[in-house]
Amino acid sequence: MVRKILALAVAGLMLIALLAACNGGDSASTPTPASGGNSSSSGGDSSTSGGDSASTEDNGRWPSYINLGTGDDYYPIVKEGQGGDVVLTMAISQPSNGGKWEDLWIGKFADRYMNINFEVEQILQTAVDERMALMFASGDLPDILMNFKGGEIASGLNTANIVRYGQIENQLLDMTPYIDPELTPDLHYLFDKRPDARGNSTAMDGAIYTLPTVGESDNDAWGVRIFVDKRWLDAAGLQNPRTLDEYIAMLRAFKTIDPNGTGNVVPHATSFAYQDLTMYLLNALGYVTDDFTPWGGRAYGPAVRNGQAEVPAANPELFKEYITILKTLYDERLIPESFFTADQVEIDALIVEGRCGVYNAVPYPTGIEDWDQWESLYPLTSQWNSTPVWRSPQAISVGGFAISAKAKYPELAMRFANTFYGADGRMMWIGAPMDSEVAMGHAGVYLQEVNGQWGEAWNSDGWPEGTTDLWTYLMETQTPFIEFGAYDLLENINAFYKKWLGATTDAIKMFDLDNPDSHYRESISRNSTPYFSDSFPGVFYLDEATTLRLTDLETVLTPYIDEQVAMFVTGRRDMGDFDTFMGEIRGMGIDEINAIYQGVWRAYKGN
Repeated sequence: MVRKILALAVAGLMLIALLAACNGGDSASTPTPASGGNSSSSGGDSSTSGGDSASTEDNGRWPSYINLGTGDDYYPIVKEGQGGDVVLTMAISQPSNGGKWEDLWIGKFADRYMNINFEVEQILQTAVDERMALMFASGDLPDILMNFKGGEIASGLNTANIVRYGQIENQLLDMTPYIDPELTPDLHYLFDKRPDARGNSTAMDGAIYTLPTVGESDNDAWGVRIFVDKRWLDAAGLQNPRTLDEYIAMLRAFKTIDPNGTGNVVPHATSFAYQDLTMYLLNALGYVTDDFTPWGGRAYGPAVRNGQAEVPAANPELFKEYITILKTLYDERLIPESFFTADQVEIDALIVEGRCGVYNAVPYPTGIEDWDQWESLYPLTSQWNSTPVWRSPQAISVGGFAISAKAKYPELAMRFANTFYGADGRMMWIGAPMDSEVAMGHAGVYLQEVNGQWGEAWNSDGWPEGTTDLWTYLMETQTPFIEFGAYDLLENINAFYKKWLGATTDAIKMFDLDNPDSHYRESISRNSTPYFSDSFPGVFYLDEATTLRLTDLETVLTPYIDEQVAMFVTGRRDMGDFDTFMGEIRGMGIDEINAIYQGVWRAYKGN
């Protein structure tokens, strides 16, 4: 998941502008900082506790301490001299290399320019589900839950949990009354322009409990994110494989020839827990699945095969083939012996040490210098699947921003959230213009000429010592990877370029093959995008009873299937026992899960 997130964090590098001029960042107007920071304000109305916090603007709707300005008058969000004791509590999920909120650029910007006083609890992505469960069980929620969106690492605020905690338990705020052209103009505009974004954010009771991420179809980031070393292919006299048999034969050849002479080759660097190839194997069997939902492309999650929804584990023939293929790779040590337990450090070491020819993520963030020698794999065909297919990108996701139903200052929380849906949303995502006052000493972003055109770049000379890649720089010093907003809409990217970076024309896409981020995207664009096909919707809602039933079934079934697959693959359970295993999971409800997802698919296609 960490490497998948990387593709989003640097998506702007492939959105290049034909620009007439660039001034490194100081051509834009600078928002006026709130005097005295946000911990205290001198003069005027220094306290808004009680009466002033509740008082409203002239329209009688919103608290008077909130600045309802737009454009250059947007900041500070809390008016100077007001809101001194208004505090927003926030829990935010971050990767392991995420910096402290008060040290990150975004935290400093919120303090100085937004004039918002935050108390922040930072939570590792791997601990989100556990911490979230404790919060809701106790009813002790912070005002804001940020980056709790579900994914491969955690279920988070997936639609099932949104229904549970919002619709059923009423612990999440219905944001619908706050989506207003005055309070949240950018969010209001987006929902008017993109009714699909509003629809995907709306639960079956008509309430909006979380805010979405909305982007363009970023095709050249979401193809097959598994890469092969072209030098190993040349050494073996092979081409990039097109079939499952060719893929396995390639790994066997790599095991034999050991191009780098390490004596300890692991042909495909992958891990069940960190960088999982199981989606790739299921895809070779004809399943269009994905790796960004809580089921992470596993056999117990919904997929599409031959135009119909199907949970692979509910198809005994193909499920058995899937386990058999994975067992072959494991038994022949074509994947790590520690496949079911290996962490990021162990897997990344394989590519850094030159011991693998296939790496299950974008290569360059590992720090290797020969990233330009790696090429994306193709979707595979097999005897069970004659047509290469891959899941098409889904540009809308939910769960990244939620507000407690007990929040004392919901209007302020919504005004803060609105920032991420306009031109400044991209700045919240990638940092401020280089050398500008707003950058507050951080390295910052600027526009760089590439072959006569212009695109985003960062001043790596200003990175902290030891930081070697953009992803690490952003996470450690700039932002916690914001998982909501419209920062990847071309309209907002262009607005950011023009407002802050001096752009005069709109962005266009191009690939600078001397740039590692563009290089891997160009490879995916060639090898994957021609095969995009309908995939199971990433956002869907069920009624309360079905949501609870599905949650109950999957809570028991998914860890059991993972456990038993590992036992079959490692030989702790004999494959002759497969039929018994199928009987077990049928008794536990796999067919009922399959039927629920098939119903979702029929409704989705019907709409």
